[in-house]
Amino acid sequence: DGGLLGLTIPYLGLIALIPFVQSVLSDRPEENLAFALYGILLGCASIMGALMLWHAHRRGLLRQPLVGRNAWFEVARSGLPIVLFLSSAGLALLIGEWAVLFWVAIWPIDAVLARLQRREA
Repeated sequence: DGGLLGLTIPYLGLIALIPFVQSVLSDRPEENLAFALYGILLGCASIMGALMLWHAHRRGLLRQPLVGRNAWFEVARSGLPIVLFLSSAGLALLIGEWAVLFWVAIWPIDAVLARLQRREA
């Protein structure tokens, strides 16, 4: 699908930038801006991932279509990193390395959403 390819290329470009921003973060951990940049980059990559999921759904490219409660859970699970990464980016300018707690919070929240999604199925 050409549209999915068009979304995948910028997504992979953002993923390719992660090591560079990671090196800024490891070289300058005292700089709050480094944490903000990392959050912005991962938030943008998460947006692209969510757009790819939406596009694949709209084009019927998914093995199981997103319908009903399953669709709600998939939207919530793909939106979670977007919200937490981008909100951490703004807060990182104020709280610096504490923004990492937002990143770590993605895992347990997503695990709860996944468990609820399986229970609903």
